[in-house]
Amino acid sequence: MNLIILGEHSDDKGKQLEKLTTRILSHHGYKNITTNIIKNGGQEIDVEAIHEKPGFGNLDISNVLCECKAYTKAMAMSDWLKFLGKVFISKIGVNTSAYFIALNGVNGNVAGSYQDLKKQHKNIHLVTGEDLLKPLNQIYKMITVEEIQSRVKVLTDRNPTEISICYYNETLYFLLAFVDNTFSILSQNGQRLEKDECDQICKLISVNTNHINYLDLESEKVAKDRKQRIKKYIICIIFEKSDFISFDDLQTKLLSYKEIFDNLTELEINDILT
Repeated sequence: MNLIILGEHSDDKGKQLEKLTTRILSHHGYKNITTNIIKNGGQEIDVEAIHEKPGFGNLDISNVLCECKAYTKAMAMSDWLKFLGKVFISKIGVNTSAYFIALNGVNGNVAGSYQDLKKQHKNIHLVTGEDLLKPLNQIYKMITVEEIQSRVKVLTDRNPTEISICYYNETLYFLLAFVDNTFSILSQNGQRLEKDECDQICKLISVNTNHINYLDLESEKVAKDRKQRIKKYIICIIFEKSDFISFDDLQTKLLSYKEIFDNLTELEINDILT
């Protein structure tokens, strides 16, 4: 399952990943969490924090530095080397850890470099979006993918081709993609979103992914259930008549029962009968 950071533009996506990182650090007990710190020499650190634990006489304090990359592509060697430059300029010691958070992973060159580097520098870490899903589950208490799939089966016969987690402004959403280039959104608890929130997230999904057409699963289910009720009613009318009933008579009879089917239209009847 993928983690997608939503944002109005690339800078906003970076800020959102920084915000998510600070939330995770806070959950793990880190304090003095700050963002966008300018160090000596003009080096900018995306997120910095400290962790305190009791020691002999004094608190043992450890530091953490984080570089946050919310790019849609795997990170290349140039970005990795810039991160390492910041780390070594900061002269990290045994009480400091550095994390390169690459939302969509790294390319083969970076992966190889990291494997060699961590043999001597165990306080330098590479984190991907997949690694962030576990703490997100702990923090936000999301329902499981299996529960989401069960929820979808109740609403539609469509099978999602992709289920992803979206993050925006400290809130998580389930993104469900379908084969016809449609998508739907559910809250972290598997519920339908309110209209204003849904409109905002749909717009962000269109900006940040290839998904375009939003599908309201609950409205679609209501429409399908309504259509089935009308069909059953038609069958009852036909069986009630001992003789032949024409198309026009059937249409007229249905239209006379608008109080049964709210806002029933001729177009809807024609769609059902033809």
